[in-house]
Amino acid sequence: MTHPFFAWKNGADINTLQLVRQLRTRGVDAELHVLGVGDERAGYDIEGELVRVTRLEVPAAWAPHALARGLEVELRAGLARIIADRAPDAVFVPWGDTALAREAAQVHPRVGIFIQNGGAVGPGTPLAAYEGLDLFTVSPMMQRKCKKYLRRDAILLYNRVEPETVIATDGPRDRIGMVNICGDKGAVVFLTVAANLRAQSFIATGGWKGLAEKYATMTTNLDNVEIIPPTDDMRTFYRQLRMLLVPSLCIDAFPRVAIEAQMNGIPVVCTDRCGVKQVVSSLVVKTAPKPAALDAEEYYRRADLSVATVRGFLDAILTVDEPANYTEFSTRALEQAAAYTTRQERTVDAFAAWVARGA
Repeated sequence: MTHPFFAWKNGADINTLQLVRQLRTRGVDAELHVLGVGDERAGYDIEGELVRVTRLEVPAAWAPHALARGLEVELRAGLARIIADRAPDAVFVPWGDTALAREAAQVHPRVGIFIQNGGAVGPGTPLAAYEGLDLFTVSPMMQRKCKKYLRRDAILLYNRVEPETVIATDGPRDRIGMVNICGDKGAVVFLTVAANLRAQSFIATGGWKGLAEKYATMTTNLDNVEIIPPTDDMRTFYRQLRMLLVPSLCIDAFPRVAIEAQMNGIPVVCTDRCGVKQVVSSLVVKTAPKPAALDAEEYYRRADLSVATVRGFLDAILTVDEPANYTEFSTRALEQAAAYTTRQERTVDAFAAWVARGA
């Protein structure tokens, strides 16, 4: 039997593809199905038997109501066709897409959903959205949120980080870095820290929200900051770093970059809103809660609301940079990365056991 994973996107999340590979080493005939619209080719359809791409037929007219109706009909039909064809023991939705999971549950009795978005579960989350679905999530922090707000136990499933894609064997290692510079990931904290440490060199990759240009203009007077385009070549990026900052102001379910950096022996400083705070080698900085009267975007934009957070990062950087401290933090980073890899394999064993129960 095969075990489809469904992604309602043009392209497949790298975490899911890596999970499919891990399951196959355990004898589970898993594959990733990507459901997409239009002529674009899915990012991972070159993987052949691992990834299967299904193009949905939707109305040519882009009127929102017509498109929505067309997508709903095609999505249901597409899921039914794939499930009938592949005859799976279990179905898994890796994007946390409750609508897609509920559609799958209409045509299959065992559907699991992977909650990877920190904002997906909270005080206003309707319990009915996850009814009848088996829950998986990416960090202990998200497990606690599921228990508190959904009144359900979620199974922990850590993301795989493949060392060969991130470990840099050499490099100057003389810069402080950030990945995915955007408002919710703490761009204002990163840039304010850089403004206070002008003798230090900083580098950040462009944000996934397409805001790299905006943040680049904010660095006009910061000659110690470089913002580069988004990149998949993480080895080249990490070979430049001696420290990684993860200054997330949003609830960040699991910023995998922290594990990637630690695999390189790079100390990590993150906020207390990161799902990796239990597995980072360095320091965790507290963040101030968002004032109720502000919307999220304003909170992310205003430096005056993150003064204490910036101060915490400055103190942490100075602490880690002490030569004796840096050696210790770097060693701990490698130890934490190795321990994480072991724990991740165990969570995949548990997931494979869940799949097997449907066989």
